[in-house]
Amino acid sequence: MTQTSIFLIDDHPLFVEGVKEIIQLETKFSILGIAHSGQEALEKISTFKNIPDVVIMDIDLPDMSGLDLARVLTKTYANTRVIILSMYDNILYIKKALRAGASGYVCKNQDTKFLIDAIKKVSDKKTNIPAEVILAAHSEYSFFEDVKLTKRELQVVKLLSNELTTNEIATQLFLSTHTVDSHRKNLMRKLNVKSVVGIVRYAVENKLIKE
Repeated sequence: MTQTSIFLIDDHPLFVEGVKEIIQLETKFSILGIAHSGQEALEKISTFKNIPDVVIMDIDLPDMSGLDLARVLTKTYANTRVIILSMYDNILYIKKALRAGASGYVCKNQDTKFLIDAIKKVSDKKTNIPAEVILAAHSEYSFFEDVKLTKRELQVVKLLSNELTTNEIATQLFLSTHTVDSHRKNLMRKLNVKSVVGIVRYAVENKLIKE
């Protein structure tokens, strides 16, 4: 029986060992190796005689973005399929993961069967984006299109996220209050949110501020 070889990348040892144990319960899967950083993963995989069929990785790694690593892996090893296993359940990250070359996306708070199903699907050269992830991503303050904000709009986002009033933002940016209000309304329209809360959520999810 041909097994699907899997390589795991996550900087939390206890978590990745738990994932390893779950995967090893499936007789059709085998764990080829584990890495706790992007560079360690690249170095280990480069030494393998047989490249892993599937790489499962987190987005947040200590030395590089998991999305950047996914680009490198899928470009270097054309037959390797990447699954992102992440805590983020919003559509922006899913879209970025797909553009980076990932074939599957699973949230860490989902049942283990979703991960197993994802491995089976991507091994069969299919793309796996569970419906539950898509539904979760459409919650009011999690659904953000991949919008482009101007430098000034980004400044306003950060200041709003720091709880500055319209007058305070106007003073700090040397703008009129009317102009600040216009920026706020444009941001709400671009991000498809109904209040400043949505703008703050955008800032958190895009790491413009800390949660």
